[in-house]
Amino acid sequence: MRKGTDSEQLYRFIEHTFRTHQSELFRAKELCVEISSLIDGLSLFVQRHTEQICPHCENVCCINKHSYNAYDDIVYLCGLGERIVPRKKGIADSEACQFLGEKGCTIRHSLRPYRCTWYFCSPLLEQIGMDELTEYRKFISLLELITRTRGRLLDEFEGVLKTAGNQRPSEKKCYSETGR
Repeated sequence: MRKGTDSEQLYRFIEHTFRTHQSELFRAKELCVEISSLIDGLSLFVQRHTEQICPHCENVCCINKHSYNAYDDIVYLCGLGERIVPRKKGIADSEACQFLGEKGCTIRHSLRPYRCTWYFCSPLLEQIGMDELTEYRKFISLLELITRTRGRLLDEFEGVLKTAGNQRPSEKKCYSETGR
């Protein structure tokens, strides 16, 4: 992140909040670990399907503009004690994602922006839908559980902010440009 950007201020604010309210945010940190574990549990399932679809894609949906971390992502990453992955300068939002490698995303699945982790194009959804019904239902159930748990995390974090008399900072564009 560039010093002085809204993104950097937001990251520092959230990181500071976790540091100064450790006991109040203990449950939020537990939820972050739970979310990470759930995502890791789904990772092999998703990877099995992306390996079959993504290498043959002619219209790559993993573009740079989707790789920005939103406020929710930053809360989650700070709760895990993780940093935002540094971004390279000079890559247009419409270009292929800077984190897209030959074998897919170079960021660990559970640390990717939420929109990246849970975006499924039509061919990928068709591929996933070809699984046995029990596997597909388990997949959908885990996605719903992750989303609910993420909501609980944000409720916990926002509750501590409110109790402490702090306000959620405005968020214009929450992402890291060059790392911290």
